[in-house]
Amino acid sequence: PTRGAPGPATAAPRTRVQPSAAVTTPTIAPTVAAPPSTDAAAAAGSGADTFVWTRQWYPCAVIECLDATRPHPFTLLGRDLVLWKDGSGAWRAFEDACPHRLAPLSEGRIEPDGTLLCAYHAWRFDGSGACTSIPQAESQEAVRKACNSPRSCAKTYPTREAQGLLWVWGEPGPAGEAESALKQPALISELEPWFFRDLPYSHDFFIENVTDPAHVNVSHHNVAGNRYAPDQYFDLNELRPVTANGGFKYEVKDQVFLHQQERIVAGRAATSHTAKYFLPAPTDNMTVAFRTWLGTQAGGGIPYAGSRTLGPIDRSKASLFDTFHTHTEQCAVCKPALKNLQTARASRARLTNVSTSSTEFLPPSLVKIRVEYESGAALILALYSSPTIPGHTRHIGRQVLVKDEAGELPRGLAFFAAPMPKWLNHTLASVFLH
Repeated sequence: PTRGAPGPATAAPRTRVQPSAAVTTPTIAPTVAAPPSTDAAAAAGSGADTFVWTRQWYPCAVIECLDATRPHPFTLLGRDLVLWKDGSGAWRAFEDACPHRLAPLSEGRIEPDGTLLCAYHAWRFDGSGACTSIPQAESQEAVRKACNSPRSCAKTYPTREAQGLLWVWGEPGPAGEAESALKQPALISELEPWFFRDLPYSHDFFIENVTDPAHVNVSHHNVAGNRYAPDQYFDLNELRPVTANGGFKYEVKDQVFLHQQERIVAGRAATSHTAKYFLPAPTDNMTVAFRTWLGTQAGGGIPYAGSRTLGPIDRSKASLFDTFHTHTEQCAVCKPALKNLQTARASRARLTNVSTSSTEFLPPSLVKIRVEYESGAALILALYSSPTIPGHTRHIGRQVLVKDEAGELPRGLAFFAAPMPKWLNHTLASVFLH
């Protein structure tokens, strides 16, 4: 048997678990209420160690995949936003509602002067959210007076560009600006560029899935494992205790399952997921740890704004495995390439000869997986998830390959390091990361 790195002196007792041939991210991935998640629960963060969902940085977009010539709609924690690039070259996030008549600003356009124009009555807004033009006003003095009113301003959310990602803070206004300045996004310096996709299941089910090592051989058969491979064992060590903001760290055809599982779970009478699940195996420890953190440190669930009901189960594989609407049409790299490409065939790689692996969760969004091979080479996965609406999440992910001392990449994965167009990289990522 192989062993993970030893934990600290205070680590929990070692537990033998059955691993997959490798750890990887899930495929993209069932009318019932969503799991408990209320604004009151999120606002209950009066304790020093209580996780507040809205006071966090969330990666919402891959910057190179955004079209800077138009606004982009995005939903974060149930709140409709518009992402756009202003005249100074900065990406901004506004509430997707014009203060005039609440028309969606995402249906507007970027003007030559770098302002965002509402397509309903042509009001314009600069990067700070200030209204700069009201064509219906009777005079310049009327324009000045109206634009000086706080009610004319768009509601703004703090943004930050880091590691090729556009990050958005979960609370708007001056208070949000002040709080966001005190906290850094969860970054991984060695991982870029990125791939993104919108998934048909919620943020918590994504985190639960990617921290589960036991499903990979079964669910990802012939892509990242083999369900018929002989059992192997390694030691699972808790390297860091569960805390509200520190998360936890362990060593160590999902889309359809997770989409349906979330709706089945929501329909069960028990209030907690651990009461609904039967978790007898050591491989369930990560699931227990995440659900414990969610229930005891994070208010019990995600505080979505608006309706928290899930839609019915979607049994259409064409819908669940749709990559056009969940990535291509939103990507400034892939959308143009699609016009010149009719068919692309992606290779699939199988990961073998794994020595150790570690999985780390950093609230609210990041799961980092490092797979060490016997040769000394490694595969690192950075998997972000930003909750959009109940039943959906935005996944941003990236894998990086680390050579061994002989300069060799992990067996079977060298193809992913070969020079290729960005659109092909995204196509392969769609297969490998999902």
